[in-house]
Amino acid sequence: MRTVILVLLAGLCLAGCKNAAMIPADQFKAELDDAMVSMRYADYIGQRDGNACLRQHRKKLVGQGWKTRVMCTPVQDLDPVYLAGLEVELRRDRLSP
Repeated sequence: MRTVILVLLAGLCLAGCKNAAMIPADQFKAELDDAMVSMRYADYIGQRDGNACLRQHRKKLVGQGWKTRVMCTPVQDLDPVYLAGLEVELRRDRLSP
């Protein structure tokens, strides 16, 4: 069930990549490489239209819950080895129960 939900969420987020914020590759890597802090974290959601995309989660300042946004960077700006590692991790997350 978790896998189905993750796949659906990833699909919805990738469909929303048209409205995603474009960021430089170094900021993209920094968002993913930073350990989860108390108020913010990011996860890689895949590629779409030549862009690698991540979803950033930020704790709302007022009220409860999390605010999310999608940010992308052109694939050619990322190191191919780094990108391949992200893809392997994404597939592993989708396959784990």
